[in-house]
This record gives sequence, C-alpha cells and structure tokens, in this order.
Amino acid sequence: MLRKSVYWPSAGVAEYHEEEISEPTGKTVLIATQYSLISQSSENSWFVNDKAHVVLGTTFPFIPG
Repeated sequence: MLRKSVYWPSAGVAEYHEEEISEPTGKTVLIATQYSLISQSSENSWFVNDKAHVVLGTTFPFIPG
C-alpha cells in the first residue's frame, strides 16, 4: 500500500513523498483521505523553522497533517 504525502526534510523545503506501508492488522484502522490541506497559519510557522514544533514534540524531517 502506498502512502503519499508532503514531506518537509528541513526548514523551508517541501517535497512530494511516497512510502510503502504495511496493511493494517489487529485493531488498527486505515482511513483513506481524498483531500488534505496545509493552511497558511500554523503549518506555515512549522514549515519555516522547528521552534513551533515544540507543541507537537517534533522537528525536521516532518510530514504535516
């Protein structure tokens, strides 16, 4: 199964990313998303530097959404 996403390898850099993922097992649920959005507010601040990532506990590289 192929997961497609926007990938931020570092601050200010966005790439299209595809990754093979395994089929869900046990109590795992797979949800198919038709459309997604990266807004100009919080996601923009996460894109330009990783200081805003503190609330998420993450840093670059990062897959938003």
